[in-house]
This record gives sequence, C-alpha cells and structure tokens, in this order.
Amino acid sequence: MVGSGGFVQLKTKGNFNATVLGNPARIFHNDSVDLSDWDVTTLTGVKLPLEPETGPNGLPVPLNQTWARLLGKRDETAQGVCRVTFSFTNDRRPPGESECLSERYYDMLDSAFSDPKVTPDQCLELMDTIFGADVFISLPQLEGLLKTLCSTPSNARYSQLGRVRINLVARCFHKMMGGEREQLLENMTSVEERKAIERAVGAISLKFTPANPTGYHKLDLSDPVQREICMRLLEHRNNQFERECQFLHHAAKRRAHETEAWDEDPDLERVWRNFRMDGRPLRSSRSWKVPQKGFMEVDFVAITKPDQRDLEQYKALFVASDERQEMMNALADSEVMENEKLIMLRKYSGKDCFMSEQLADILNAFTHSDCRVEVCVIGFSRTLDWHGYRNVIKSLSPHELSSLHRRIGTINLFDETMAVDYYELDLGRPAERFVAQELIHLAAAEPGNNLVDTTYQNVDFTVPAGWLKDVPKTGIVSFCYCREQEVIEKVFTHGGWQDEDAEENPYHLREDGKPFGPVSWSSFAPKWLMSYCEERPAEGPKPCPQPKGDAWVKAYKARRVRAKMADKFKDPNRVFKAMDKDGGGTVDRKEMAMALFQLGIWLSPPELQTLLEVLDRDGGGDIDLLEFTQFWKTHTFE
Repeated sequence: MVGSGGFVQLKTKGNFNATVLGNPARIFHNDSVDLSDWDVTTLTGVKLPLEPETGPNGLPVPLNQTWARLLGKRDETAQGVCRVTFSFTNDRRPPGESECLSERYYDMLDSAFSDPKVTPDQCLELMDTIFGADVFISLPQLEGLLKTLCSTPSNARYSQLGRVRINLVARCFHKMMGGEREQLLENMTSVEERKAIERAVGAISLKFTPANPTGYHKLDLSDPVQREICMRLLEHRNNQFERECQFLHHAAKRRAHETEAWDEDPDLERVWRNFRMDGRPLRSSRSWKVPQKGFMEVDFVAITKPDQRDLEQYKALFVASDERQEMMNALADSEVMENEKLIMLRKYSGKDCFMSEQLADILNAFTHSDCRVEVCVIGFSRTLDWHGYRNVIKSLSPHELSSLHRRIGTINLFDETMAVDYYELDLGRPAERFVAQELIHLAAAEPGNNLVDTTYQNVDFTVPAGWLKDVPKTGIVSFCYCREQEVIEKVFTHGGWQDEDAEENPYHLREDGKPFGPVSWSSFAPKWLMSYCEERPAEGPKPCPQPKGDAWVKAYKARRVRAKMADKFKDPNRVFKAMDKDGGGTVDRKEMAMALFQLGIWLSPPELQTLLEVLDRDGGGDIDLLEFTQFWKTHTFE
C-alpha cells in the first residue's frame, strides 16, 4: 500500500474495508511508518491496540494479526466506524533490488509480449494490472522486456507493439531503480518512438533527477506522470525525516522554548519549502492528502548529505568520466546558452557529486544572476566536501544570496561548523531569528571575542545577556562571527568547543550517530580569504579554511560594499561618474555618501565608514577615479 496520507472513515464490517485498514497495519508491522502518526484509532466500542498483544506462548502477536482479528468480519464486536488520520504511507528509502518486479510478474509480461496471439490491447491491460503504485523495475528488467518487444518475427507485429513499447517506458520512467534513462531511450527505441515517449512523459519528467530532487517543482497533479513525480518527492521528503528530527533535537537543547513552537512557521521548514497549491500558500504535513487535480509548487531541499560511498564513486569516475570533462568544456564555452548549461548540469548532478572547488569553478562560468543561484541550488545536496559550500556561496552578490536564502532556506544554509562569516539577520523572520539565537549560544560557549562590529537597527550594539534566552522578534541585527584557530580546529575534530555541543550535533554527526569525518571537509576557500586563514598542516586533520581572529572583517566589509554597488552598476566608471556631480574628477566623503543613497545603493553607517577608509588611504578627504577603479578591481569575492 503506497500513497498519500489523509483522513479515512470506514465501516469495519465487510472484507473490503477490513482489508483497507489492515494494509496500514501491515506497513506499521514492517516498520515502514511510525505508529505515532495515527491520530485516532478508535472503533465504536473497540480500541485498536498500539502495541502487539501477547499470545499463549508468551510471545507478542504480530500487530497486523491483532488488527485482522479486530477488523475481520468474523469478529462481530469490531463493527462500527473507524476514523483514522495517517501519514504518507510509503516511508522508505528508494527501493532496492529486492523490491523490483518479481520474477513471476516479469515472466508473465515477457510471455505475453512474445506471444503473437496476445494483442497489444491485452498487453496494455496486463501492464495496468501488474504495475501498481508500489511496483518498481530494475534497468536490466526493463531492457529485457524491451528486447522481447523488439524481437518479433514480423514487421507487422513490431509495428503493432510500438505503442506497447512507448507505454512501457513512459509508465516505468519514474519507477526505474538506477541506470541511465537517457541512455535507455537512445539504445532501445527508434527516433520516432523516443520522441513519442518524451511527449508522453513531458518535459518536466525529462528534467527531473531522482538522485538530486533539490530544486523548484511545479506539477500538474491531474497528469498521471507529473503526479508520479509528486509521489517520488513525498518519498524523498520522508527520507529526510530523521535528519530533520536531528536538527530539532539539537536546537531544543539550547533554548527554553518548546521545539514545536520553533517548528510551526513555514519559514522554518527545511525540506518542503514555499509550498503552494493553485497559487495559494499551504503548510504541508506528513498526513497531507495529494489532491487529484491542481497545480503544486514547491522548493524541495534534500538535507541529507553525501557519504563515503559517494566519495568512492566520485574518485572512481574522476579519471574515467568523459562526460564530466565534456560538461566542464561545455560550461567554459561562451557559445553555449546558460539555460542549456543548466540542463546539462542538472542531468549530471543526478549521476555524480561535486567537490566545492569544482562547484566554484562551475559557478564562475555563469554570469546571469538567476542561473548562478540555480547552480548553487543544484549543488547544495550534491557537494561531497559540503562544509566548503559556505565558502562557495561567498562569491554571490547580495541579491543572489537573498534569492538563494529564499529557495534553500536560511536555516539550511547555516552551518555551525563553518560559522565564521558575516550575518545580517532580520529578527522578524523566524528562520533568521533562529540563526541569530544559535550564534548567540555559540558566542556564549566559545572563548574569545566572537561577535564583532555588532549593530542593531544600524546602531553600534552589544548583545545583552537576555538575548541568550529570548531574541527580540523585530529589528535588524548584523555582526561578524569570529573564532580563534584553536576553536576552529576543535569544532571540526570534536563537533563543538564544549562536549555537550558535540552530542547529537547534526553538523558533525550523521543520522546514525557516526561522524561525517574528513569526507565532509574541504580545502577550498576564495583566494582573498586564504590569506587570513591558518596554513593547513601537511599531516593530521585538515579542517576547512576559515579566517582566524577578526583581521578579515574589514576586508570582507569592503568587498560586500563593492558587491552592493556591482548589483546596480557593472562598470566602475559609471558609478564614479554618477557620484561626481560637478565633474571635477574627485568625490569627497559627503558627496559620495549622498550620491550612493540617491543611486539606490543603501550602505549602513559602518559599511560607509569602511568604504571611505579603504578608498581614502592618504586621508586627504577626496577620492579620484584611479583610486575608485583600483578598489573595484581588487575587492572582489573571487
């Protein structure tokens, strides 16, 4: 039994209804869904047990047998109405080889396809019977059935079976376990049939990458194929549940608030983000019943991370993968449209992972803001040394970074292990307030001056002790979070400065409690930032490069100001000309401050002060074009 959750009300008398309610019991018994997902389990006069009963031999009776006794028509006391709310019932990881099409069903299909007496309509009816919602197929099985359909003795029979081949591939397009769907289409079907299959599954299906579902999805739920994509996304969402719980438990230990209070706002949703049905915002739950029609929009985010097996596969493919080199060459080709590059990158991400440095090189191959954000979305869940992801997105402009935060979520982009960074947080947004409180807790636990150049509502500020328990729900707070090298190294190797911070830390431990280890560590950092980082040791643990102390703060702020100006103007000469109102060739401090405001480039007082200090090094009070262009060239995030 596989499908969406929802509310069910059934009379328990009769075999059919008893079977409907017995199927969830079977799933529960197989540990596919947690029993706590049931909200009501009461019959008229009968309360269904949540724990197995004890049999005559003292051993527990399987729960599904207990339910069958209560719900079966042989037990007249179980008559009445059962009202149940249950979660999406396919709560499992992508199916393994043991869950593919059974040998019996495979032989039935193979026999029917090879029998000239069986008509194409009968073949289609047989497929309708066999391919239920929870039936998957392996790539070798599908190739074998297609080979049978192609190995007919007559041309007439081959032509008749054309629509069977098309239907088979289209039906199994999202039910294949492993393998290359594109390669299958190229090798096993004619050009005409391949185009027919592409029309049948649609452009959305062709772009969907089951191994990397992170991204924006807009699905027409009245279309069976797009509805199938929705079901796959729901499977992936449930696969993230343990990881979500890990984050919640970690946060709950640090605050007096109830965990549920922090989980009620959609802004704190980690996986199923920006969910809309027919244009209306909707908060999804694990018991959400997928409607039969309507347009669904969601930014899906996979929060589980690559593991050692992905690293081994990456290393194995690094030398052998011609496709990887072909992709990198295409990305460097200025003649290839950026939208085409994104399609290629998305398809590649479904087969292989990235290293942080590689993702940074890919990002630099794109110039359009929306495309650069999409590159970061594609790479979020597929970066092997994922602690280096924070260093990759440092090259985004403020506008691009804001868009990425909306898509992926501020709460997902925060990495406690890589906390050294600049933060500007709107405390009116639950996710940003959450991150602010996490950082304040870290600052209280870790030694040194951690919160540097703090402002609240653009005024210099010292965080009061009361914020440790409750951060205000209004206002903009900004600061640079800093660490000394000793803290950086211990956080990487132990999971936190204090032992209690390391316990169940989702930034250090997997869902199974094992450390991510050096697999998640990266050697990548932007060139400008490396000069502020400790040189990595030749031997022993090599944590990701992070700037030590607070010497990096001024350099970062200057680059951030330059990025804000570059969001409005690409050419420094145009910026300077717009500021030089009198055309005298120089701009004084007051003139620059007023001109930037009029140009729509808002700088906070500390940012403006940093800009003027960097530009006016000789202290003369005036800045000329040469000084400004030199600043523009040297203060980039690359």
